[in-house]
Amino acid sequence: MHYKSHLFLPPSQHQHPSKMSDMEDRCKTNPAAKAITKSLKHDPTGAGFTHLATDGVLRSFDGDRNVIDYRPLSPEEIAVWLEPWPPALREKLIPMFEGVDGRNVTDVEQLLHPRPELLPPESPEDGLDDASSGGQDQSFGDGKDGK
Repeated sequence: MHYKSHLFLPPSQHQHPSKMSDMEDRCKTNPAAKAITKSLKHDPTGAGFTHLATDGVLRSFDGDRNVIDYRPLSPEEIAVWLEPWPPALREKLIPMFEGVDGRNVTDVEQLLHPRPELLPPESPEDGLDDASSGGQDQSFGDGKDGK
């Protein structure tokens, strides 16, 4: 089963999960990134998506945007998970995750119910058009403080 994957980028670059490529496709050449994603439980209906927020926590959501599972990532795991993304996008993302360690997020409430600014947009209209981002319509937020 394929799952959509999402990175949390600045609000000006939000991407709706429905526009994302399958993480599995991007991870074909990176078994470590694939293993990180597959370590999470996923929506059995296939309507869910995986999202890495700038607090360093990789979360799996169901189709109703409820957190199903989460994995706080170490800085090394964040780098591994970012590796399959297109180089131009990765160049924008790396600085956003500099100094971020998802293992510092220990509040179960934040892990299961992240603040709105850590969530992906709810509609495609909240993102950039595909042409402005090379087909990768994305978004960012501030979660570096781990709160």
